[in-house]
Amino acid sequence: MPQMDGQTVLQALKHNPSTADICVIMVTASIQEQDFEELQPLAQGFLRKPVSPHDLFSELQRLFPYQLLVESNPNSQLPITEQVMSPSALKKLPELIKLLQLEETSVWKTLHQTLLIDQLRVFALKLQALAEQYECYHLAEYANTLKN
Repeated sequence: MPQMDGQTVLQALKHNPSTADICVIMVTASIQEQDFEELQPLAQGFLRKPVSPHDLFSELQRLFPYQLLVESNPNSQLPITEQVMSPSALKKLPELIKLLQLEETSVWKTLHQTLLIDQLRVFALKLQALAEQYECYHLAEYANTLKN
C-alpha cells in the first residue's frame, strides 16, 4: 500500500469487519495534537521513535496482560504421563543427542525457515525412526506433532 499513509491504513483496517478488532500500536517520530486526537479512538497504543524493546514490551503487556490460568478445582490434577527411559535407552542417549545435533545443523536450520511440507514430513519420519531406535518417547511425541 505505497500510496496509503498510516492513518489511511488504520482507518481502512477499522472499517473492515474482518480486521476491525485488531489491536494497533502506532509508531511515530512525531505527531501533531490534532492527528493524535483523530487517531486515538482508532489505535490502542502509541510509541515514539526510537522505540526500545522495553517500551514495546511494556505497551504489549498493557494491551495483552499476562493472566495466570488457575484451576477452578485445586484438587483436580491433569494426567501426567511420565515416560521413563529404559537403562539401555539411557546408555544410548549421548549417541542420540549427537545424531539430533547433526540433524539440527544439516536439516533443521534450513527447514524451520522454509517450512516446506514434504521436507518437514521426511524430517518427522526420520525423527520417528530415531525415536523408535533409541526408545525415546518424547522424541516420538515431537515427531508426531511435526507430522500432524
